[in-house]
Amino acid sequence: MTASVSRSKDVKIIASRSRTDRLLALATTALAAVALSGCGGGTPDPVDPSGSPTSAPTSAPTSAPTSAPTSTVQADLSGACATTTPAASGGLPVCAAPYTDGVALRLPAAPSPDQGYGAFTRGGAGFATADGTVHEVSAGVLDQASAAADAAGVPDYATTAYLATFTGEEVTAVTPVLRIDHDALVRSVFAGSTMVGTISPVDTPASPQDPSYSDDPSLPIAITWSDDAAGGQLSGTIANATSSVQVAGTCLPALSSAAANPLVGGFTASVGLMTYPSMHAPWDDELVFLWTQDSTGMGESYYPSVATLMGADAVAGTWEVVQHGSPTSGPGMDLTLQPKGSTPTTC
Repeated sequence: MTASVSRSKDVKIIASRSRTDRLLALATTALAAVALSGCGGGTPDPVDPSGSPTSAPTSAPTSAPTSAPTSTVQADLSGACATTTPAASGGLPVCAAPYTDGVALRLPAAPSPDQGYGAFTRGGAGFATADGTVHEVSAGVLDQASAAADAAGVPDYATTAYLATFTGEEVTAVTPVLRIDHDALVRSVFAGSTMVGTISPVDTPASPQDPSYSDDPSLPIAITWSDDAAGGQLSGTIANATSSVQVAGTCLPALSSAAANPLVGGFTASVGLMTYPSMHAPWDDELVFLWTQDSTGMGESYYPSVATLMGADAVAGTWEVVQHGSPTSGPGMDLTLQPKGSTPTTC
């Protein structure tokens, strides 16, 4: 019997910089999931073919964030993105296409000394305003911002810009002012890009039905991502699955030439990525690596927040991808996002 790790508030993956710490956190979460469910195993909430969760959170909160008076929202947000759709009745204007040159999301200047337009950074670590300042956020605002969600249980903060009210330097209230199209957000950060790094070798002799993997990524890998997103998901291809490729001046050998080729069974060259805010608990924001509907990896460092589009919460360093549930049941990866235009070529 397989247990699904829910969005229970009692279970949380702890963000950590160390792969070892992350593996320990995953193991702790898997054990907690077993205790909560009474079943073995651990996989993310199911996703449909578009990459959207097919199950709502264990409790579907709908309360709105602590809000400043709506009468204070005066700024024209039509220039915040390259294409902005006016607000429908009772709704918010929608950023349909961020800018592709310079800062992708350009919010107005602060309307007053105790207010500012901005968005939450990944993990709720802060609130970034248009002037580049990252403010602390009160616990009440974080709790209520993570509770407001759409019908599928996806937190509003993942795709919303706000007008914040400050008490001193702390955000003590927020009012939603602009919605960012989910596909547009993912596309702005990752579409048409390339990631390079290393992937775990499979333990040999490999069992296609039930492979196991080293927890030390060591084989070179290059992944190219498509130019468009659908359902919050971006498709990709492992460029060096069967032939060697050159990226950034380095020739990467084909994975198929390795005796411990990790691409066995359901692990193929066709992959995907999607954002998953508050995966296991509020503000546990993960970027999910999709192998199949039932097999995923994850890591928080490359999760793109709305503040990322503002240039205040960059995806930087290495995306440490750990297999969901049992870390050695799928390939781990250390990936680095390359500058746009770094397209692999044969070598």
